[in-house]
Amino acid sequence: MMTFGERLRELRKAHGLSLEAFAKEIGTSETVLSNIESDDSYPSFSRFAKMLKVLNVTAGEFFEGVDLY
Repeated sequence: MMTFGERLRELRKAHGLSLEAFAKEIGTSETVLSNIESDDSYPSFSRFAKMLKVLNVTAGEFFEGVDLY
């Protein structure tokens, strides 16, 4: 099982997006995105929705294999 941040990093890299490029696409800073990928924080619902759109996955697809506890 992966953490939220690990899954996000995996999908971002699978789409060939750098931390900088992905942060720009979703309208946030690299620091905020790095904190999310490190599981130090979680995105707001609206930011998460932007992430899903850029990564072209549904929430269900995103959470496959993610340990939510």
